[in-house]
Amino acid sequence: MVEIGLVTLVLFAALLLGSVWVGLSLFGVGYILLSVYKPNIPLEAFAGKLMWQAGTAQELLALPLFILMSDILVTARLGRSLFSGLAPWVSRLPGGLVHVNVAGSTLFAAVSGSSAATTAIVGRVTLPELQAHGYDRRLSIGSLAGAGTLGFLIPPSIIMIIYGVVSEQSILRLFIAGIVPGLLLAVLYSFYIAVAHTVSGGRSTAQRYSWSDRWRGLAEIAPMVVLIAGIMGALYFGIASPTELASVGVLGAILLAALRRELSFANLVSAGNSAVRTSAMMGLILIGAALLNAALGFLGLPRALAGWIAALDLAPSL
Repeated sequence: MVEIGLVTLVLFAALLLGSVWVGLSLFGVGYILLSVYKPNIPLEAFAGKLMWQAGTAQELLALPLFILMSDILVTARLGRSLFSGLAPWVSRLPGGLVHVNVAGSTLFAAVSGSSAATTAIVGRVTLPELQAHGYDRRLSIGSLAGAGTLGFLIPPSIIMIIYGVVSEQSILRLFIAGIVPGLLLAVLYSFYIAVAHTVSGGRSTAQRYSWSDRWRGLAEIAPMVVLIAGIMGALYFGIASPTELASVGVLGAILLAALRRELSFANLVSAGNSAVRTSAMMGLILIGAALLNAALGFLGLPRALAGWIAALDLAPSL
């Protein structure tokens, strides 16, 4: 088993360092391992059947739909609304407008499911504004880098869909399990920002907002909050499946773009093209991972690794 592990590591290093696509690297490692260690398997037929099963799993229907929803929201330019809507409510907190990074990332993650899209759309607006108001650049960038990852936890997380398909776990349960940790992490990020800003004696030139500004800001983000509440409520009460939620989410994203007067045929085509590229890339990774998982399972590597860890007799706290 040690030899197989070393071969897998070398193959990964050779393929990935050679700039081969991740999906093709996974597929190549699995194919080579089966060819070398299990030559009696009819590999072409086996790989074809496995790839078909991995690529046609019913749970995967939600993936391109959530990606499309995310891309529609990106083309709707929600970053400006997030900043103008949240800034009046967080400006009086210790750390001031830096909290917009956390609150904005939390909200956008809850409707996009993508950490990359969350970081890009929130940071594109907030970082120039925070710099103009005199906030510490390191704290601003660090808070965005941390809060941007909330898309991994807060549903509808695209990563959770992929994990659920690969590990054969309930995507709906994974979504529900991610809500509380995601929100708790957001609160901890904001707490850290307040402490760091206070300890460093940071100063800012953020303007003060009236209550009328706050209510106008609330109206800016209200449609997004309604969309989030609908998705979260349907998840928690089991009203709809992830695929059904994704379909409704796409419709909600289109309506939200229309309310912002950012809905056009060109924007929809752009969002569709981006969603197709992203979905194809993730589909290739899933297919490659399926073959690699099967190869490692045939060779007994996961079982041997689990036995080795169990033999260490580690304490539960570790």
